[in-house]
Amino acid sequence: MEKFRTFITVANERGFSNAAIKLNISKATVSRHIREIEAEYGARLFNRTTRQVSLNEQGEIFYQYSLQCIELYENVHNRLSLSKNQISGRLKVGIPLSLIETYFIHKIPEFLQLYPEINLDIIHGHHTQYIHQNNFDIVIDDRILGDIDFYATELAQWKYVLCATPNYLKNSKKLKTPNDILNHQCIDHTGNLLKDWKFIFDNQLSEIFIDPKISLNNSFSVKEFVLNHFGLAYLPSYILHEEIKSGRLISLLESYLPMKYKIHALYTRKRSEFKKIDAFLKFLEDICADISLVQN
Repeated sequence: MEKFRTFITVANERGFSNAAIKLNISKATVSRHIREIEAEYGARLFNRTTRQVSLNEQGEIFYQYSLQCIELYENVHNRLSLSKNQISGRLKVGIPLSLIETYFIHKIPEFLQLYPEINLDIIHGHHTQYIHQNNFDIVIDDRILGDIDFYATELAQWKYVLCATPNYLKNSKKLKTPNDILNHQCIDHTGNLLKDWKFIFDNQLSEIFIDPKISLNNSFSVKEFVLNHFGLAYLPSYILHEEIKSGRLISLLESYLPMKYKIHALYTRKRSEFKKIDAFLKFLEDICADISLVQN
């Protein structure tokens, strides 16, 4: 676009020197731009005299098209800038089902009331590996991240909790160490392919390999079986907060539980450059600041 602007300015100012002053560039740069345009299009565009320059017939044609090109460029530039700076448009967000059901689903209407010009597409599940392929604006992941080629914001921390109901514990064998789990009925998530529950044992991270009585592909279904006094489960703390707080479930072997995990918001574009992305990230940060995702 710079060369088109130079050409239009030379035509309007009827001279290279005046155009250079107008554009705040050197006369040599103006001359170079015009030479390159004429060479590229294979035509002389100006009538030149010692005192001034004026457009010839081909120059008049090129001038009109140059004005249209500049106008189109500025319209596109302004539209894209407006899109980046306005809190409006469509956001595609991937959120694990356990998180959306536990916390976010009750808060999202508040976000849409704050920003009525935003439309949300929320897709349940873990979508980190598809963030580019499926054009997600934001993906939330509660797992350990490997090497990533996009931006990440930590939202909260969580840990696994071994839990059961008071009624189940009253009628079952004592549970003092992780090894005692093998004497109990276990409920597991089908996503736990190795069937291992991790604990800190003798100052080392150890695994207890279980033989679950039943496995389900939904953490909430696992929790329902636990609440029905069916056995032990090893679940994320963020889906057990209310049940443990009320006493319906008891957190077990807390001194053996392993490290904390992190919940991240992942996105491919700088949040500072896209206000709608930044607005949703701030909304997520506010939610996670108000809730206790880790059972202390």
